[in-house]
Amino acid sequence: MPKRLIRSMHFRRLFMPLPPDIEAHLADISQAASRTLATLPDMWHNAQADLTRGLTLAQSRRVPEQQIEALYASAVRLCQVEQFEKALPIALLLNAYAGDQARILFLTGTCLQRLGLAAPAAQLYAQCLQADAQYLAALYRLGECMAAINEMAGAADVFEAVAGMGWNDQQHLELRSMAEDKLAALRAAGW
Repeated sequence: MPKRLIRSMHFRRLFMPLPPDIEAHLADISQAASRTLATLPDMWHNAQADLTRGLTLAQSRRVPEQQIEALYASAVRLCQVEQFEKALPIALLLNAYAGDQARILFLTGTCLQRLGLAAPAAQLYAQCLQADAQYLAALYRLGECMAAINEMAGAADVFEAVAGMGWNDQQHLELRSMAEDKLAALRAAGW
């Protein structure tokens, strides 16, 4: 499988555009998420007692798990068609609601990285790895972000770690190969 097909890693790129009705629906969800984000300071303030007891914002606001899953599926779908600017508000809302989940941290990092915001994306990938140390795609993406912000020595260390992983399934083999290529390029440049 060509390496460019795994470009979106966790979110396989779709090669067909979304039907107009689905695209409009996802755009509406993105706009609604943006409006909800505008009220986030008030939500946090009103939920302080629950948050100090260890509840997530979603639990405090009694957001059903089905709604979290629907939002997540919408954001992933937008990422698959490379509409990261529309996926970002949904991902940020999910991050506020359930930012303890590695997949949501990864999703938010993906949106930020693809929009050229490597530094905050790197922070989210690092948080993702704190939530799930085996999230190899997050480790690889962290290396990409470190290279993008000119932390070449750190990027080389990260790519070396990914290349040294022993997993043998197809996705991880591709990640290892890609990391080896990035590492070789960094080593050739003196890092």
